[in-house]
Amino acid sequence: MSYDRRLRQLATEHPKILEEPCIKQLASRPSPEEATYAVGQLLLTPAWICPVASMFRSELHLLMDYLISRAQDRALAAAIMVSLIDLAELAQHLQQPVLTFLQHMDPSLSDVLDQTLTSQGLQQQTPGSGEAGQAACVRLARAVLQALERYPALRPLLHRRSLYLMLRHEVDDVKWCGIQSLGLAAGLADAAVQKLQGQLLTDSQAAACHLAWLQHGQRTQRERAKLWTSAPAHQQHAEAAVAAQQPDQRSPKRLRLSPQATEAARASSSSVDLCGVVLPRKNPTSNGQAAGASRSQLCWTGSMRSALQSSATVLGLGRPLLILGPPGCGKTSLVTELAHKTGNDLSMLHVHVDDQMDSKSLLGAYICTSVPGEFSWQPGPLAQAVCEGRWLVIENIDLAPPDVLASLRPLLEGRSLHLPNRAAPINPAPGFQLIGTVTQTSSGHAAARGIEDMAGGLWLVVAMQTPSPVEQQQILQALFPDLVPLLSHGLAMLRLCQLASGQSLAPVDTASGCFEAEDSAQHIFESEAFSTARAALRSSRQLSLRDLCKWCQRMQAIHHALLLRSLRKGTEASGMGSLPLTLREAAFAEACDCFAAHCSNHEAQAAFLRAFAFIWALPEEYIEQHLSLRRPALQHLPTHLSTGRASLPLLQPSQALSPAASLLKNASRSRGSPFAQTGHAMRTLEAVAAAVQQAEPLLLVGETGTGKTAVLQNLAQQVGAKLVVLNLSQQTDSADLLGGFMPLDPQEALLPLLSPFQELVLRTWPGGKNDAFLSRTLKFAQRRKWSMLFSAFRGALQKVLPSLSSESELGMGHQGRPKSPSAGKPRRLAASKGFPQDIRQAWSRFAVMLEAAEQSFSVAMGGLAFAFREGALVKAVMEGHWLLLDEINLAPPEALECIAGLLESKDAGLTLSERGDASTMQRSPNFRLLAAMNPATDAGKRALPTLLRSRFTELWVSEPSAREDLEALVASYLKDSGCQQPVSSIVNFYLAVKADAAAGSLQDGSGTKPSYNLRTLCRALEYARFAVPMYGSQRSLYDGCVMAFQTQLHPNTVPHLDRLLQHHLLPAGTNMKGLMRAPGKPRDGEYILFDHFWIELGPLPPTSAQIPGGESPSYY
Repeated sequence: MSYDRRLRQLATEHPKILEEPCIKQLASRPSPEEATYAVGQLLLTPAWICPVASMFRSELHLLMDYLISRAQDRALAAAIMVSLIDLAELAQHLQQPVLTFLQHMDPSLSDVLDQTLTSQGLQQQTPGSGEAGQAACVRLARAVLQALERYPALRPLLHRRSLYLMLRHEVDDVKWCGIQSLGLAAGLADAAVQKLQGQLLTDSQAAACHLAWLQHGQRTQRERAKLWTSAPAHQQHAEAAVAAQQPDQRSPKRLRLSPQATEAARASSSSVDLCGVVLPRKNPTSNGQAAGASRSQLCWTGSMRSALQSSATVLGLGRPLLILGPPGCGKTSLVTELAHKTGNDLSMLHVHVDDQMDSKSLLGAYICTSVPGEFSWQPGPLAQAVCEGRWLVIENIDLAPPDVLASLRPLLEGRSLHLPNRAAPINPAPGFQLIGTVTQTSSGHAAARGIEDMAGGLWLVVAMQTPSPVEQQQILQALFPDLVPLLSHGLAMLRLCQLASGQSLAPVDTASGCFEAEDSAQHIFESEAFSTARAALRSSRQLSLRDLCKWCQRMQAIHHALLLRSLRKGTEASGMGSLPLTLREAAFAEACDCFAAHCSNHEAQAAFLRAFAFIWALPEEYIEQHLSLRRPALQHLPTHLSTGRASLPLLQPSQALSPAASLLKNASRSRGSPFAQTGHAMRTLEAVAAAVQQAEPLLLVGETGTGKTAVLQNLAQQVGAKLVVLNLSQQTDSADLLGGFMPLDPQEALLPLLSPFQELVLRTWPGGKNDAFLSRTLKFAQRRKWSMLFSAFRGALQKVLPSLSSESELGMGHQGRPKSPSAGKPRRLAASKGFPQDIRQAWSRFAVMLEAAEQSFSVAMGGLAFAFREGALVKAVMEGHWLLLDEINLAPPEALECIAGLLESKDAGLTLSERGDASTMQRSPNFRLLAAMNPATDAGKRALPTLLRSRFTELWVSEPSAREDLEALVASYLKDSGCQQPVSSIVNFYLAVKADAAAGSLQDGSGTKPSYNLRTLCRALEYARFAVPMYGSQRSLYDGCVMAFQTQLHPNTVPHLDRLLQHHLLPAGTNMKGLMRAPGKPRDGEYILFDHFWIELGPLPPTSAQIPGGESPSYY
C-alpha cells in the first residue's frame, strides 16, 4: 500500500487529524518528501503518536531515524527528544537506539533541558507562552524522569544545573519530576528525596503530582497495549500477498523516506525486518552485512516463519527467549538465522550445560595465570556477554543444575547480574540477549515446564514443531537444488525408515507433492517382503530430516561430477528409468550408510536394502553385490587416499611428525598387527572413509573383537592423521575430555615445548643435518637435564633472532643459568639473517612460550603450582587429531554433554568455560570425532542417549563370516613368519570351535558359553608369528591357540578343545610328548625353565614356589 493511501486511511479513522497544519499543506498527490515531513510532524504532537505508530508500525525504525536526522535543529530538539522517548515506551525494540541517541545527541540532554526551561527557550518553543509553554515543560520533565528511570546510563550525563532549574520552575509537576530526577541522578536515599519534596511542595501538591505521574504511566501502558493488540489495516491487505514470499524477496510498498532522510537513516542506524518485526542490526557499517545476508541458507517455511516472528517479537521486547522443540525441528537454525540477520553471529556465545556444571562456569572465577601462585578474575560466558552486550545461547538449559538456574534469576527478574565477591551488580550492556534451548523428547515437555516453574515464568517461550512433509520438501529443494529429481525418492526412504522405527508421523495432504513419497513408503512397509522383518526393524535410533540432509550432502560432495553429467539443475525426472544407472547406484550406496548401516539385525538390514533397491529401480542381485561381493580398491595418490567412492586428503608436509615421534611411530608400526585387506574390511573402510571425508561424527557399533578400532587405526595411519584413543568408563567425567586445573610438576613446564621446537627446527633448516642436535635435545628431556634443555632452546633461538641476544630480550629470567653454554649449542645449525617473516614470527612466539615456561619452572620450584591442563578433546580440536571415544556408552550422559556442541555442524567450535574462556575455540579442519561401543546387551552396558546418538553417523560392524575373508586374515598374519601350517586348517579349527561354543559343548569358568571372536584368533596368530623362530610352526601355533582359546575354559571341557586342536592343527599320529618337549636353552641371556617355556630372568634372584594342595600346575 502506498504512503498516500495509508495517510488517507489514518484520516478516515481519525478525522481530527485533518485539522493539523502539516496535513492541510499536503497536496492531493503529495511527494515522498512532503509525506515524510507530515508524518514526522504528527509524531511531534502528543495526541497523534499512538495512531501514527500503529499505522506505520513496520516503519518505526525508519521514522525514528528521520527524527534523529532533524534533531540538530535546536528549535526542534526538545520536541524530538520527548517524541523519541515516548516512542521507545510504546515500542520497546526502539529503546536501545533511543538510548544511543540520548547519549550522543547534539545539543546534549542538559542543553535541551536548559534551553526549554529558561524564558528564552520557552519563547522560542512556544511564542505564545502561557498554557502551551507550561504543557511543553511538563511533557519534557516527565520525559526526562522517564528516561532516567528507564536508562540508568543517562544519570551521570545529566548536569545538576539543569535539574536545579526544574526545582525552581513555577509548575508543580515540573518541580515534582525534578525532585525525582535529582534523586535518581544523585543516588539519594528515599528519606533525602522526601525531605527535599517537603521543602518545595506541600503534601497535597506532591500527592496530586504523584497521581498525575501514575495516570501518565497507565495511559502509556494502555496505548502500548492498544498498539500491539490490534493489527493495522494495511497489514491485513498485505498478508495475503506476502504469505508465500520470503521477507528478503517480497517488496511491499511502504512509506518512502526522502533521499536525504534515507541516507541519514542508513548512516545513523539500520534495522532488519523479520516477518513484520523490525529489529536493530548490530554494527551495520558496510556491505559486509549485506553480503552476509546473501549467505543465509534457512528455508522460510510456514512453521519457521511463525517461529521467527515470535522469536523476533521476544527479541524486540528485550526479554529472555526459550526455544523448545523436538530433535531436528530447527532450533539451532532459528537462533543462527536470528543472529545472522541482526549482525550478532560473530559475537554470539554458545554454552552447552550439563549436570556437572556449576554457576562459576557461567559467572566466572579466579583462575591461575601463567605465573604460578598468581590468580586473576576471569569472567565467564554469562558475565562477559552481559558486560559486552553480546548474545548468549545456553543449549539444553533443562539439564542445568539448580544453582546455575538460581544464578540466572536476578538477571531474569531485575535485568542485573550479581557476581560473587563483587560489591555492585552489573547492568547489561546494550545488545545483550539471553537465549535458551530445550530439546523435547517423550518426557521433554515436563522438563520444559520445570524450567519455566523454576524461573518463575520469566522466560518467553517459543515452541517449535517438526516440519511437515511439505515443508521438508521445500527445505530440501531450497538447500539442494541440484538434487531436485532425486528428492522425492529420498523422502520416500526417510518416511519408510520412520515407519519402520515406529515414529509418529504428521499426516500428509493428498493434494501435496509429498503424497507420492508417502504412498510409496506405506506400500513398501506393508508389503510381504517387509512384513517378515518388521519386528526386528525397531531401533533406538530416531531418524529425522537431519539424516536425509546428510544423504543429500554426500550426494553433492562425493558424487558432484556424476550429478553434473547426469542431471540438469531444477528438472524433474520423467521416471526412475530415465536416471543413469551409475547415479542410482550411488544414491543406493549412500542411502545404505545413512539409513540402514545402523541395523544390527541382518534380516532387517536386508529388508531395508530390498526396499531401497525397489525405490531406485535396481535389481535384487545388486543387494548381494553391495553387501558381500564387492571389494573397494585402495589407491595411494600423491595428495589423496582413495578407497572406493571416498577420497581423503593426505596430511601436508607442515603437519609431519617430528623425527623422534616418527621413529617411535615406525617402531610401533613394525610391532603392530597387520591389517588384512579382506572384502569385509575394505567395505567397512570405505563406509568409514566416506563419513570421515564429510567430517561427520562417526559411531561404530559392534561386538567385541570385530575390528572397529583396527579399521580406524589403519585409515588414520594411511592418511597420516594422529588417532588419539580415549577409553571411557563409568568413572569418566567432563574433566577427562575438557581438562581442569591440576598440580603442575615444575619439571613438566618444558616438555610441551619439545615437539613444537623440533617442528620449528625442521621448518627453519629443512636441508640441514639436524638429527644429532635433535637427538641430544630428546636425550636431555628423557634424562631430565632441564638446564641443558633450556640452553639448547636458547641456542637455536639466538641463531634465528640474533638481535635478541640478552636474556631480557629473549624473555629469559635471571636464574643463574649460563646464557649460551656449549652443551646445548646446535653445532650443525648455521646462523642466517635471511629467514622468512613467518619463520621469524614462529620463533618469536616460541620465545614467549619459553619465557613463560622458564618462569613457571623457576617459581614452581619453591612450592606447589597449578595449571590448567587441556583434556584429550580440547587438544584434538586444537591440533587437528582424530579422537576416538572407545566404549562411549559406558560414560555417564552428563560427561558426554561436552561433545554435544561439536555435533551441531562441521564448523561448530568448543567453548572452554572450565578455563574461563568466553570465546569459542575454533576447531581445526583436520579434527574428526569418532566413537565406538558394544551393543547394550551385556551387564553394565547401556544404550547411548537417543539425542546424542542421532547426531552420529552410525555403522554396525559385524564379524566377517565369509571363509575367503577369514583365510585372507590368517594369511596376512602368518605372512613372512615362517609358519608352514595350512591356512585352511586354521580356519576350519576356528569355525569348529565357534560352532561348538554356540552349541554349548564348551563352557568357561562360570559355566556359560565362551565368547570367541576375531580378537581371539588374532591373538593366537600373533603369538604364533612371534614364537615360530624358537618353537617351530606346529608348536607355536598349538601354544597360541591353547593360550587364546583354552585358558578361559572349565577343566571339564578342556579335553574337547584338545581333540579339536589335534584334529585340525596337528597331523595324524603326532607325538604330543615330543611336540611339548622344551627346546634348547637360549644363549642370549639368563633364562629359567617354567613348564616347557624358557622365561628370561629379571634383576632379582629367582625363588621357588610351592603349589598348594597338590593342584595341577597347568591351571591357576
